[in-house]
Amino acid sequence: MLILAMKYLIYCKDLFNGGKMKMFPILSILLLVFSCKVNIGTNESEQFKVVPITGNIDFSALKSYVLSPSCIRCHSWASDEASVQQRMISGDAENSILYQKIKSGTMPPSGALPSRQLQLVERYIMTTKRAPTIALNSTFQSIQFHLIGKSCLSCHNNAGKEMSFEGYANVKRRASEIIDILDIGDMEGTPMPPIDANGNRKAPVPTAQTVEAFRSWMSEGMLNN
Repeated sequence: MLILAMKYLIYCKDLFNGGKMKMFPILSILLLVFSCKVNIGTNESEQFKVVPITGNIDFSALKSYVLSPSCIRCHSWASDEASVQQRMISGDAENSILYQKIKSGTMPPSGALPSRQLQLVERYIMTTKRAPTIALNSTFQSIQFHLIGKSCLSCHNNAGKEMSFEGYANVKRRASEIIDILDIGDMEGTPMPPIDANGNRKAPVPTAQTVEAFRSWMSEGMLNN
């Protein structure tokens, strides 16, 4: 085909030699014609084939593409990775209650999720090791896991505009403020964790037992234990 094109190009050159017509437009047309010719017969289904999801899926991706748009409105626990993992069996999607409810169409009640989102849930379960659980008590490690990490750090971190509760030093320095916020809300009386535009809590609401454990940690000297 390339040989035919070259022969035709030579013919055109001889034909218009001495005339005003330039060769560049002819060459451009030839390139366009033969580039289109190459694509004839391409399997369009292959071009637009959905590539299966592979590799590890982290919680931030699962939350952004599945949980936030489809679950957190009704299930505030879905914003917390440990709570999500309580509803799954790592490496076994088919026997995980989280996957079963989504796959069956039971959840969300508004209608079955697209297959792409279901794949994300399945891949997350299959590739994620369940985080170790920490018992609720009055140690800083426990307070950091059950209260600060779950309910505060999404807004109150070193990168945010709000006061930071990230790290032992910040929690100790602001312990009294944290208790006041949990009891009565922020300075404007807004309950914490705050509510977004859709009426959803931005983070799980701490349980009464969690708040009491924090009070006990304060009364015991706020140790870094």
